Amino acid sequence: MQHFAIVLPAYNPTELLLELIDDLHQHPDFGNHVKIVVINDGSNPETQPIFEAIPKTHGIKLLVHNENKGKGAALKTSFSYLLDTHIIGVVTADADGQHTPHDIYRVAASLNENPSSLIMGERDFNLDDIPPKSRFGNKITSSVFKASSGVALHDTQTGLRGIPYNFMKDLLHVKGDRYEFEMNMLMEAAKNNISFVSVPIETIYYGNNEQSHFKPVRDSIKVYSAFFKFLFSSASSFLIDIGIFALVRYFLLAHTTHAIMIATLVSRAISSLYNFVINEKVVFAGDHKKHAMGRYYILVVVQSLTSGALVSAFYALLGHKVLVIKILVDLVLFLISYQIQRRWVFQGKHND
Repeated sequence: MQHFAIVLPAYNPTELLLELIDDLHQHPDFGNHVKIVVINDGSNPETQPIFEAIPKTHGIKLLVHNENKGKGAALKTSFSYLLDTHIIGVVTADADGQHTPHDIYRVAASLNENPSSLIMGERDFNLDDIPPKSRFGNKITSSVFKASSGVALHDTQTGLRGIPYNFMKDLLHVKGDRYEFEMNMLMEAAKNNISFVSVPIETIYYGNNEQSHFKPVRDSIKVYSAFFKFLFSSASSFLIDIGIFALVRYFLLAHTTHAIMIATLVSRAISSLYNFVINEKVVFAGDHKKHAMGRYYILVVVQSLTSGALVSAFYALLGHKVLVIKILVDLVLFLISYQIQRRWVFQGKHND
């Protein structure tokens, strides 16, 4: 096995952190291949004895935030520290005892076999003893992630992940300092066509997951923000598009033979410029290439012609309610457009 690092972000940990470090340090399969990095993310003074008890031996490093910055920031701190080391990647694990040394080793072994993939430690949420909020939260995030990226993952909230070295460098520039960073990591991987490899792991919760520092309302809003931004962008663009379509068709071109197609092209030309600016600056914000606009308008032309043709066809067939037809057609095209924009228009550098 090649050299790698185990990263343990910790905020107000218990003795379980020390037990995990001891078990990892003594694990016979790791040998000299692993470096353990613990990040004290601004924990309360009462928990300082835990950090002081971490063995000060070769292969174990403690990094400290003077104030709580969030799990995402803690992970980025560890990634920055590890950039100058010769490792194939990192394995991130929780400090609350939810991940066993055996499962951490299995994720590390999978990373060793798949050094360009994002390894996901996958829990079984069909078990009876899963806390309801964890089962529900994972179901929602898995559904949102699939709708956003087209990638099906059964466990999007797992903290046990194997991250390749090159992707680890990219993640330093991904937005999010708290729990939303882990969802943004998945989005970034999907955008860059990084493959996912799932490794089944033991499902462990202590005290109905009461040790979790996840704030359901605040952190959920941040986790889903990328998808919600796209929904806002598309909804506002859609209203502009429908409004202009109705104006052009009913007040200017009501008696023109190709009224639907002309109204579609005029409305899309105007709404697409607004949509591009919002998506490029806000939704898919990043260092995009100059050809993003060219690709975007190729998509716009194809989507506009498809919309116009389908609306015209259904209107000819049904003979009424052209706005209802257009809304239904464009809703389907919206989902397709989102995937194309993520994977092609505003692509990441791994797509090249």
